[in-house]
Amino acid sequence: MDKAAELRNLHQLKASGALSDDEFESEKNRILNESDSPPVTAPPPSRPSMYEQGGMPVPPPQSGSNGFGIAMIIGIVLVVLVVIAIIVMAVLYVWSASFLEQGESAPIATFWVEETSGGYWDVELIKVSKQEGLEGFSFFLKNQNGDTYVGGNGFGEVAMQYVNGELHGIDTNYGGSDSALQQRAEDVSNDDGSEYPVHFSDNDRDGTLSAGDQFRIYGQGNSANGPAEDGWKLDIQFDASGDIIGSAKLV
Repeated sequence: MDKAAELRNLHQLKASGALSDDEFESEKNRILNESDSPPVTAPPPSRPSMYEQGGMPVPPPQSGSNGFGIAMIIGIVLVVLVVIAIIVMAVLYVWSASFLEQGESAPIATFWVEETSGGYWDVELIKVSKQEGLEGFSFFLKNQNGDTYVGGNGFGEVAMQYVNGELHGIDTNYGGSDSALQQRAEDVSNDDGSEYPVHFSDNDRDGTLSAGDQFRIYGQGNSANGPAEDGWKLDIQFDASGDIIGSAKLV
C-alpha cells in the first residue's frame, strides 16, 4: 500500500474516533518518514584476486596448456629420433664405403730367414693368418735402398701362370699339366740365380701360400750366382688389396 492510501485510512480512523490526536500524529510521522528505496541486499562475494589467495600470485587458469605441453614433448622426441637415424645411416655409409675401398682383406705372413754357406738365403713361411691361392701373390726383391731389382726376374708372379699370353711364375713345384709351365718350372729349378734370383717351393703342393712353403734368394757363393746381398729384402704382396703381407730381410 502506498503512503497516500495509508494516510487516508489514518484520517478515517481519526474521524471515527478510533485514534487520538497524538496517535494520529505519531502514525502520520511514521508513514511520512518511511523510505521509498528498495531494501539493500548484500552483494555476492567476489572471487579473490591473484594476490588474495594466501598472499601468493595465482595466475588465471589456461585452457589447453596440458595438451600443448604433450605436443611439444612428442615433437622433441621425434626430432631426436630423426637425428639419431641420420647419424646411424651416415656411420653405416662410411663403414660400407670404407669396406668397399679396402676390398678383400689381406693375410699376414711371418718368415724365418737363414743364410746358407752356398751363397743363398732360405726364407721359410712359418705362419700365415689365412691361406690364399698362389695366383694371388707377387714378389719383389729389393736392395738396401728399397729399390726393386729389375735385372732378370727380380719381381713378378709367384704361381706358374699365363699373364696376357706370357709365362710367369717361380714355383719349382708346379704340378699342372701345361707343358710350357712345366718347362718354366724346370728352368727355374735348374737356375743358380743368374736369371731367376728368387725361387719358390710349394712344399705341401696345396696351391696356396701356407706355412712350410719356402722362397730361396740367390746371392754370390759356391752354389749361387745371384744379385742379392746382406741388407736386401723380399716383399710379398697380396694382389687383391695391394698390401705387402710380409717382408724377409736378408742378414
